[in-house]
Amino acid sequence: MLNSPVAEQLSTLSASIDVLLESDLTALRDSDVLEAMRRLEQSLRRAEAVSHRLVVESVERSIPAALGYNSPNKLLVDVLRVSAVDASARVAAARNLGVWHTLSGDSIDPSMPETAAAQRDGDIGPGHSRAVVKVMRKIPHAVDNDDASHAESILAQLARTGTPEDVEQADTGYSRTSTQTETSVTTVTASADAASRSRGRIPN
Repeated sequence: MLNSPVAEQLSTLSASIDVLLESDLTALRDSDVLEAMRRLEQSLRRAEAVSHRLVVESVERSIPAALGYNSPNKLLVDVLRVSAVDASARVAAARNLGVWHTLSGDSIDPSMPETAAAQRDGDIGPGHSRAVVKVMRKIPHAVDNDDASHAESILAQLARTGTPEDVEQADTGYSRTSTQTETSVTTVTASADAASRSRGRIPN
């Protein structure tokens, strides 16, 4: 059994969920129901960021190998009883959004820092981050790192206010076979703005 500050926080989290499961929702106003939905979703999204940290920790400690697993995916399938597809998605998310470390212990920034920050804030969920990755993969490796980082930042901002579908519709101006070497960041921006304008939203 865990015996640490982490265990205490997990116990508090579990107790809060117990209370929420038994709480009377019928007395809530319509606006309160919507606010509760938003706040719960934000907490669940932030919990995903905690999950990334745990995946990183397990891999950097070589826990999967120590227990006889040939990949962290297999470990998650057995320990969490999730599907192979879910396990693969979690490990991929941890690779893109997690903070990894060098052998000397120095932190390595996430490969998609703005997207990672948006998930830690609870503004985006796994679907959003997968959409950002999908669009970023359209940018050739030859593109300047600064331009690619700018594009990722724009996509992360779109994800904070839109849906995963909005993000996927954003156009980087590239295909995998493009020979251009400069990112069409303005195209990403225009696509992001158009996606935001094209959908109606429930007012905050």
